[in-house]
Amino acid sequence: MMRYNPYAYTVNHVNLSLSKRNGRNSLLFTRKTYSLMVALRSTGCVDKFAVTSKLNKTTGRIDKLIRFSVLLYKGTPFFKGVRLVSSPSRRHTISLTALRVAAVPLGASTLILSTSRGLISHREALRLGTGGLILCIVS
Repeated sequence: MMRYNPYAYTVNHVNLSLSKRNGRNSLLFTRKTYSLMVALRSTGCVDKFAVTSKLNKTTGRIDKLIRFSVLLYKGTPFFKGVRLVSSPSRRHTISLTALRVAAVPLGASTLILSTSRGLISHREALRLGTGGLILCIVS
């Protein structure tokens, strides 16, 4: 049983992978980390990822891992980093009208929203006509 915020866990691993500049990292598999990885893959932050399993020698259990690599070009990433906005204690939601207003000054940055249709980018939310909970900003 996990006792941490899986979105913060994923964002920290992506930022760690950026700072190492090798682009490869792995994290524990949960449904939430997997859905955030799919959203980051659709925005172009994560180049590729795969779900693998590994035997934990201390506990004797098989752990599922997500191995991923961030998108690098000649050793430099295409984005600066991912910043977590909402946490379990402080949630930031955005309506469709506020999203329309906020989309212009965002520029090249992308919001990842948690909506009733899953985790999607703010561009997809505008296309679908829905607002949601702001999880993170990719800049």
